[in-house]
Amino acid sequence: FSAFKDGLIGAQAGTTPFYTAVYSVLDGNEQNPRIKLFETFGATVQALKTGDVDVVLTDGTAGKGYVEASNGGLKLIGGPLGTEDFGFIFPKGSDLVKPVNAAI
Repeated sequence: FSAFKDGLIGAQAGTTPFYTAVYSVLDGNEQNPRIKLFETFGATVQALKTGDVDVVLTDGTAGKGYVEASNGGLKLIGGPLGTEDFGFIFPKGSDLVKPVNAAI
């Protein structure tokens, strides 16, 4: 995609897909004009559907959901561009720690 010089990426600022687009797909410039910013991920997908952007980066689970709901209008391509660990943060002494750990 980085070689497709006119291609536009839709992204929500401050998200993993935004940073992956900037640093793994493009040139590391967060102001790159090839990135079109949107307030929500759903808005990036809508821009993709209407042709305002050429690609949107997403996690696999969300991407599969959007593809399944698109009735053939969207397609996932390529493999993972990275991985990311997530965790929960609780206030010290929270009563939620034990039940959340048990659920995990």
